[in-house]
Amino acid sequence: MKLSAFYRALLLSALGIIFSFSAFSQSIARPVKMGEEDWRFLEQAKTLYRQGDYGGAIAVAERALSSRIQRCQWETYTLERTLRLSSVRRAGDKIDDVLPVLEQNGLTDPVNIVKIHLNVRGADFYHNSVSKILEFEQHLKEYPEVDYLIGKVYRMEGEYDLALQYMKSAYSAIDILNVPAEKYDILYELADLCYDTGREDDFEKYLLLVLSDNADYTNERYMNALIHIIEENEKTTVEKFFMLYRSTYSVTLESLIRLSTYYMNLGENDKALKCASLGTITALTKIEAALEDRIYDYDYTGLKDLLTRSSQFTDIVEWGNSHGVWELFVHFADIAMDSGNLVFAHELYKTLEKYAPDTYWQNMASSRLVK
Repeated sequence: MKLSAFYRALLLSALGIIFSFSAFSQSIARPVKMGEEDWRFLEQAKTLYRQGDYGGAIAVAERALSSRIQRCQWETYTLERTLRLSSVRRAGDKIDDVLPVLEQNGLTDPVNIVKIHLNVRGADFYHNSVSKILEFEQHLKEYPEVDYLIGKVYRMEGEYDLALQYMKSAYSAIDILNVPAEKYDILYELADLCYDTGREDDFEKYLLLVLSDNADYTNERYMNALIHIIEENEKTTVEKFFMLYRSTYSVTLESLIRLSTYYMNLGENDKALKCASLGTITALTKIEAALEDRIYDYDYTGLKDLLTRSSQFTDIVEWGNSHGVWELFVHFADIAMDSGNLVFAHELYKTLEKYAPDTYWQNMASSRLVK
């Protein structure tokens, strides 16, 4: 049934009033209700992702983002109103001066907002400035954890371009991650996506960004010392190499392993040897720490002993297999061989042939010796 012109006009007018009221109500910042906090929605979204409910994960992740934006709008509104008060203006801009004034005036909401910021990032992050906290609220409307989760969902669904878009958005806001170390998860996901889509230059770029935080890798003197021992090319240099050096940057181990293989396949032996040498040292350091936790009075006495003892712990063997560590040791010898360090490679092959914790890699080392 068609509406008359009068009723159509009346309906449009009513809709206009409703829309105006809705827009007005949305412009008033409101605190987030208890139980609807952004972090709570994010945890729910992660659970749905783990359960394989990808559509549900995206829907709840978007609710987390909406809740985050609402929180930031309310905190911004609250701080702006508070900073206009004459007593607060007289206190200046330093957090140390402003916070006591807020507390004396019983301004609970702004006090809580400022204290939460200080607990998460500290006063130095904001240069001890209340106005810097206010500025940062605008940046907090981004939600890298949500972008990261949605990016993983799209990757699982085979939507690589969308996944890459969300991962790049997550990486652009890594400075506001609640857990700063999660930036490595984002970088590794970006590297994987670039590898899957044939973007090899970007694959290398993101893995090198991981390594940029490894002070041993960026220390030219340290890296030159590693390579120098390998190039001594004597029967004793394998044990000497693993006796002298340690590296605790285990979060970069995956990057070192993947880049060593990448450069090896490209025939860039200098780069491959650099990554493989530091990678094996990093892996050995991690294994040594695990053995020290499990074996009373354990001290490193040599690579053969460490590999033998590692074989006694199923989880260490499985960790080495799942993370490509035993393969790395063989590749390290391969790269040393290709780089002309034949004695070093031969001695490492012999050790791995007998003591590698997995028989597959023992056989691989043995086959190299036959060749």
